[in-house]
Amino acid sequence: MTELHYCDFWFSAKKSARNIINESEAKSRHENHARYTVLVGSTTTPSAIVDVLLGKDMIGVDFLDEHLRERLTYQFQRVASDKLFLSMVVHREFTGKSDNVAKGTCYIFNEDGRLTIIKEAFSPHHLEECSTTHDPIGNYEPVPVFGHYSGLIAEERWMLMPDRLDRPRGGAQADAIAPLSALVGLSLTPQFRAAFVKQQRA
Repeated sequence: MTELHYCDFWFSAKKSARNIINESEAKSRHENHARYTVLVGSTTTPSAIVDVLLGKDMIGVDFLDEHLRERLTYQFQRVASDKLFLSMVVHREFTGKSDNVAKGTCYIFNEDGRLTIIKEAFSPHHLEECSTTHDPIGNYEPVPVFGHYSGLIAEERWMLMPDRLDRPRGGAQADAIAPLSALVGLSLTPQFRAAFVKQQRA
């Protein structure tokens, strides 16, 4: 059984949990749609973090590497009282053992099957984007019962993501990749910058 711990939130910049709380307190927050965070495996070196924000109709999941860097992020939005939709996945690669993001890929999903893939490298800077389609059925997940988060932390979801901008899996045909010159300023918008270089959800 996966070991679970609970806290107010995970402070990414300090790579530490803030205010460890007991299971009873976490359950009360879950039932009252108050924020709490699940630490998977350890209070100090968790393998994943589940930030439960049901009061804001969202749940965020971060998978950490051995240096406690957020290598993979899932963002779920509540689309019905009992249903979540995986709306965004961000994969990051880092420079050596530092916390500097070298490059990342962001997948933005829509319930109607539209999918936008954005790849960004930072040194030297380069940005490209394409649009394609996906089967949204695999993006739905039940709103978790307290203490049961296995569906949210299923890393296999990432393995099914299209791995190339110009050749998505499943035979879907991507639109032409937009060069950086056609996307001036996009990488500076808060949603994408925050997705790749995220410090804290607070």
